[in-house]
Amino acid sequence: MTTLHRRWSPSLNAGSRRWGIFFVAWIVLSLIAGVWSFATPIGAAPDEPAHIIKAAAVARGELSGRDSPHGQVVHVPAYIAYTPAQTCYAYNPLATPACAAPPSGDQWKVVTSSTSAGLYNPTYYALVGWPSLIFHDDTGVYAMRIVSGILSSLFLAATVMMICGWRRRVIPLLGFIVTTTPMVFFLNGVINPNSLEVTATLAAFVAVLSIVRDGGRNLVRERAVIAMVAAALAVNTRGISPLWVAIAVLSPFLLATWPEVRRLARITFVRVAVGVIGLSTAAALAWTLLSNSLGTGLVVTPDSVAAPGVGASPLRGFAQIFAGTFDYGQGLIGVFGWLDTPVPSPVFFLWSFFVGAIILSALVTLRGRALALAIGLVGALVLLPPIAQALYITGGGIVWQGRYALALFVCVITGLAESLASRFPHLDPIITRRVVWLVPAAWASTQVYSFAFALKRYGVGVPSTSWKKLLFDPIWAPPGGTIAVLAAAVVVFIAATVLLIGLLKQVAILDRMPPEQAPAKSSGSVSTDPRLSPPSS
Repeated sequence: MTTLHRRWSPSLNAGSRRWGIFFVAWIVLSLIAGVWSFATPIGAAPDEPAHIIKAAAVARGELSGRDSPHGQVVHVPAYIAYTPAQTCYAYNPLATPACAAPPSGDQWKVVTSSTSAGLYNPTYYALVGWPSLIFHDDTGVYAMRIVSGILSSLFLAATVMMICGWRRRVIPLLGFIVTTTPMVFFLNGVINPNSLEVTATLAAFVAVLSIVRDGGRNLVRERAVIAMVAAALAVNTRGISPLWVAIAVLSPFLLATWPEVRRLARITFVRVAVGVIGLSTAAALAWTLLSNSLGTGLVVTPDSVAAPGVGASPLRGFAQIFAGTFDYGQGLIGVFGWLDTPVPSPVFFLWSFFVGAIILSALVTLRGRALALAIGLVGALVLLPPIAQALYITGGGIVWQGRYALALFVCVITGLAESLASRFPHLDPIITRRVVWLVPAAWASTQVYSFAFALKRYGVGVPSTSWKKLLFDPIWAPPGGTIAVLAAAVVVFIAATVLLIGLLKQVAILDRMPPEQAPAKSSGSVSTDPRLSPPSS
């Protein structure tokens, strides 16, 4: 291998440029999560009241609480305990959050409350629950949401930074755009460990993929640290997270030969990362087994309705989820609220087109190890949800939701996009110029439409066709008012689109440059240590 092959992008790998991309992406992605935080009523996300109570309890030292027929009993401020009472509109698109009675009494008084998330791993909740110690009203809930959004956005920004360090970046960046569905941003704007699971798993996957594709010493330490931190957090978010993280950190090695894997294993930072990820996984599994969170942490609705299918055979669980693969796939793109507000059909159609184009292109054109990786990832995305439900149905019933596989979905699309970029290193300039404009524009328009549609559902109810009523006479309005929040979202998405187009245009130029013609690195030459030679593509 030549040292030139290891120079994926000298101009973007330079420290100032690389971290500049990271911080700009982090700010913009955090702002997107922020507008979703304000647009979504408190409790208007899957099981959010349970997660809010859990986070506030963990912040006060109660990692699990005590058992009760209605979940784990914990002690939290009254305004936190009141959140389940604010879900009177759940499952009813005709109703708005205005149906909830205002809270009464001292909202800072500590009271007892129960949560169905009480036995879940406390890691995520410890990271986001601390604002409830500062604020004395529902401002604390919005603050927790913002903290969660900033944390999740950090890993998305790290993903962008690492992709910009690859040798071929246009297709992978387009793939990243496709992975950031409206559902990803919706989850980033609420209290739910699913958000950190998705973004941290993706960052871990991209970090490991970067190490496997480019074993040079320049950035291997940075990527190993990112993989270590991201995987350690992701694996401790939800009960099924160890499965997704295992796929994320192991599947990239399908692209490497055994001698190449052995060379990577001799790098100290890689060994340290493997050790930390292994210990974190062991801790996550220990918590799940000792707490029995998968056995008792069933999905609890606002009316505490038991999940259907309890006692049914595993075959029924597998068949039902497998037959509904495309229906559950809608949850990957966008199903807001308590599964009662899917994205508009044009949004679902356009995103399905992008996802289908990437998957079909990969399965048809890839060869060798890249094809094996593609088949493995797509097969896992299709088969693992039915298998997981089959193992759970007898004791817990049918509980699967499309978003549960979102962490795997983002890895699948990103991995296929990277393989396609390696398969087609020289894109037609005319096609490149078109997709650089069209894909971000389509992304922004569907994001804004989805955001406005969700805001309309909560402001006036889904059956209403009056956008004028939403803007000027809503039944419910978010903090700051409907117009202000919607305008903020439009501005943020326009800014994100402009930045995306600018970044894509820049990397499109760099992608066409032979490595030997790329600008010189400011950090010096690449090591020629044979142990650090990159695996061949």
